[in-house]
Amino acid sequence: MITFLSVGIVSAILAVPIEAPDSASIGNGWMQIAYSACFSTAVAFTGRAIAQQYLPAANAAIILSAESLFAAPGGALISGERLPLIGYLGAALIFLAIVSVETVPPLWARRRV
Repeated sequence: MITFLSVGIVSAILAVPIEAPDSASIGNGWMQIAYSACFSTAVAFTGRAIAQQYLPAANAAIILSAESLFAAPGGALISGERLPLIGYLGAALIFLAIVSVETVPPLWARRRV
């Protein structure tokens, strides 16, 4: 909570000279701001911290590395955002890495026996 609060304060201070926010811009983005504050930060972070207590470290690492794979469909469904081609390539590479981490070690273990 302290991290979120301190980052929020520093970001709010830096936003004034860097972004020059006005009430119209904030009004146009209120849904994204509220979603980010409530779900992406509070609910998801709390749920993740609780769930990690009950998972083996390897499983938790794999799930956390798939965060961006879940973010892309979530952004498309909720905000209508779309990934550029390079985004899909990145998602495919992340998915390939996750599958490799999960499947290659057992294959190597079988091969040694």
